Amino acid sequence: MLSKVLVAEKLMNGHLHLTGSLTLPELKDIARRHRINLRPFEPIEQEGTFHDSKMWAVAKEVTSQPAGLLSAILKVLENEKTNGVAYIELTLNPFGMVRRGLKPKYIASILEESVRFAESRNIFLRFKLGVNRKDDPSSVMIVREVYLLSKCGVCSHIDLNGDERRYPIQPFITSFASLTREGIPVSLHVGEYNTHKPTLDEILVCKPSRIAHALHFDRSDYAVLAEQKIAIEVSLISNRVTGALGSTRTHPVREMADCGIQVIIGTDDPAFFGKSTITDELVELSRHGFSTEEILDINRSACLSN
Repeated sequence: MLSKVLVAEKLMNGHLHLTGSLTLPELKDIARRHRINLRPFEPIEQEGTFHDSKMWAVAKEVTSQPAGLLSAILKVLENEKTNGVAYIELTLNPFGMVRRGLKPKYIASILEESVRFAESRNIFLRFKLGVNRKDDPSSVMIVREVYLLSKCGVCSHIDLNGDERRYPIQPFITSFASLTREGIPVSLHVGEYNTHKPTLDEILVCKPSRIAHALHFDRSDYAVLAEQKIAIEVSLISNRVTGALGSTRTHPVREMADCGIQVIIGTDDPAFFGKSTITDELVELSRHGFSTEEILDINRSACLSN
């Protein structure tokens, strides 16, 4: 019943990563059309991950070429529009692209072109510029450069992401706090895995407006986040597939909402999760006791916040 109601709704995908959004055939098609030579890929750094290492490597190769980056973004827009999504926040990591030869000014111009294209298709698109924990904290300055080179309104946040089990938040706290003081909104991937949950004090020093996942916090933590008006980006299917949770039914999303936190739903890396859609994610909310009207309110309030 809920899926049918959502067909008429303008949906928002508020947590979506570019390099995890396209399948290997889609990426290879982009490479073929733009004559991008796919070099032998390097294995990803951690064995036993849910990611397909070849897909991940090809995605990074394709998005490190100007034509490939633009085509990848436009393909994501096409896929999301097909799924009924009209509001998209898309995360990409500029530092890796710069390291592989793409200039910051080219990245900024491609982001601007993508936003113009999205507007012509009645899609609201904004970018979150990611900083990967495995990179040196100095990489924040490169990402900041891309943010500042982009026209106002193209980028919504600078986001800290990557494997928090191996790379803690501490080396990035000073840089992210500095971004916030400068007036650049920041978001943090934290609390995705229960082995490495940063303290609330460490998070609050950065003054984020968003947190992604935040699975393993207690009710008092959620109450503080609500008081600070920090939204949480939730990806239930992602958290199950990655093993962060044993089941989507154990996700604390109901507790988050009951504490007054603005919940924003996203699909994370849908190409790795059987092409999960934002509708699939919203339907999961109904299994946590959310009524149809509550789910529509969650979606609408996220859209209005952008």
